[in-house]
Amino acid sequence: MSVSSLTRIRNIVGGDTDNGIRLILRTTEEGRRMNTGDIPSRWKIKIKEYLKSIGSEYESLGASDFPSDKEVEINFEDGSYAVFKYPLIIEAPEFEEVGIMTEHCGYFIFHEESITYKIRVAN
Repeated sequence: MSVSSLTRIRNIVGGDTDNGIRLILRTTEEGRRMNTGDIPSRWKIKIKEYLKSIGSEYESLGASDFPSDKEVEINFEDGSYAVFKYPLIIEAPEFEEVGIMTEHCGYFIFHEESITYKIRVAN
């Protein structure tokens, strides 16, 4: 991936990125535990829109929003991969991003061109 591509991705995703990935970590730089207030504002809106589209009366994700029978395999450009159980996946073509939210492992935002993913029945 070229430097200009990384710059473009950094501008799209915001903040520090590595190969188009912005990882929502479990703690902040200040050492406090992250919460939904730390999600980029464009994704707060996207999650609210998603919840509204499924008829939810809530504005944030809850345990029932994560499918207990699914897992996602994420494949990266270098051949690396990750697997998360119980993912909620929200595509955001207007941001050129894919959000993969998990109940216990955090929320991950990827540049859509930097990954491929497969949803499958959880083991």
